[in-house]
Order: sequence, then structure tokens, then C-alpha cells
Amino acid sequence: MLSVYFYNIYKKNKQNKILVFAVILVALIYQLLMGTRSGAVDMILALLGVEIIREGKLKFKSFIKLGIPLIFVITFIAYFVGKSGVDKTKPFLQNIGAFYKDIITYLFGGMAAFDKAVMYHGLISSNGGVKRFFLQTAKSFGFNVYVPSLHMQFTSIGPGLVTNVYTIYSYYYIDYGLLGTCFFVFLLGIISSFIYKKAKSGNDLYCVLYGFFVSGIILSVYNENFYTNLNFLIKVIIIISILEFLKRLRLSRYNTSCQYGGDGNFENSGIYRGN
Repeated sequence: MLSVYFYNIYKKNKQNKILVFAVILVALIYQLLMGTRSGAVDMILALLGVEIIREGKLKFKSFIKLGIPLIFVITFIAYFVGKSGVDKTKPFLQNIGAFYKDIITYLFGGMAAFDKAVMYHGLISSNGGVKRFFLQTAKSFGFNVYVPSLHMQFTSIGPGLVTNVYTIYSYYYIDYGLLGTCFFVFLLGIISSFIYKKAKSGNDLYCVLYGFFVSGIILSVYNENFYTNLNFLIKVIIIISILEFLKRLRLSRYNTSCQYGGDGNFENSGIYRGN
């Protein structure tokens, strides 16, 4: 969250480049040490979203700058934890075929899996979907409610291929059918459009939210990162709002100090001197 926020500030004023990229690097290393790639991938794609909204377009240079770390994270974690047939006893480069299979499975496997969820309705159990945030909140307040596992069951998507991701639509379809899916996607479209328009105006909070929404849209081929991720998005709104308030407060004090020359004397102020 903070890495995306600081990167947004950097793209706005082009200052503190080394510090900002140090924060991003620390966040990236932290994810790698945890042996998980979902958080790192989400962060990189959110940075890409900030890049798009701040630059007004996606430059090839920016695509390469963020695309290389993305591929590295995906392949490194796959190698580190031995995912999708990766053989850790073999050199990194000898697992290229396994890396390719892993990436293709995540890009297109969700669609094949969602087809099964539709054709055999009821075969795949819900993970809470849209209700998940409310179930988690109730449980954290001590209510006796059941919160399903976030990870759905595995299903076959081809010879020797299995997956437990079913695209964004499965999170709505399994619980609410076709009409429910249309409603929640429509509502998501309204919210996304609102955030985009606010981000276009340069608002820092909405630029950060836009980054995470871009990430969620790209990752929708295998996952749902909006309603099920509402807990995190609320934290983004609260924490970034606090940071923005503190920034405005500091700026206000700085401007007041400049106005009165730092000693309360208007005649010695920068305004009086024409500065």
C-alpha cells in the first residue's frame, strides 16, 4: 500500500526517487521472502496503474520497467516453492518449460475452470464471495459465523492440469447465478468509473485506488480482488486519507511560516519580498 502511495507521490513531483524505489524494493523482497507472489504481483500491477493515470498513457519504457520485475517474481517464486512441475534440483533456466506452463495455466486455466462451474453448478463450493468481508468482520467481533476458505477446491482443466482459480465471475455466479453476476459486475463498473474520474483530477487517494483497481481488472482472469478484498481497500482509504491529512497539515504550517517569515513578522515574509 505504502509503496504504491509513495510511487504516486513521486510520479507527481519527481522527487525522492531513490527513497521511493528503496521502499518498493523492500516491499518486493518482503513478499519474496514470504514465498508468496500474489502480493508482489498485485503491487507491481498497481504501480503500473499509477503509471498510467499519472502519465496519461502506458509508455513502452514503463511497461518494460515494471514487466521485468513481474516476470521475475512469478518465475522466482515458482522455482522457490516448486510450483507447477518446477524441479528445484535443476538449474533455473532448465525450468523454462515449467515456468511457461505455470503462466499459461494462470492466464487461461481460470476460464476453463469457470466453464465447469457453470456446466456443473453446485460442484464448486463458494468461498464466501461478496459476503466474505461481512462474514470476516462479524467473526472478528466474536459472532459465531462460518467463514469459508478463501481458496477454492481444485478441478481438472485438461490432461495433467488442475487449478483452483475460476476467474472473477465465479465469485458472483456460484452464489447468485447469472443475474447476480450481471448486477455485481455492473456495480463494480460504476465504482471503477467513479474512481477513474477522481484519479484523473489528480487526487492522490483515488490515484492509489485506481492502481489497485487496474491490478484487480488485470488479475480478473483468475481471481476476484474487489468485493473479497474489501477489507484491504478500506484500509487503503483510511491510511492514505490520514497520510494526506498529515501532508496538508504540514503544508499549511509551512505556508503560514513562510507568510510571516518564520517569526510572525509580515514585513519579513516571502510574500512581502515578492518571493
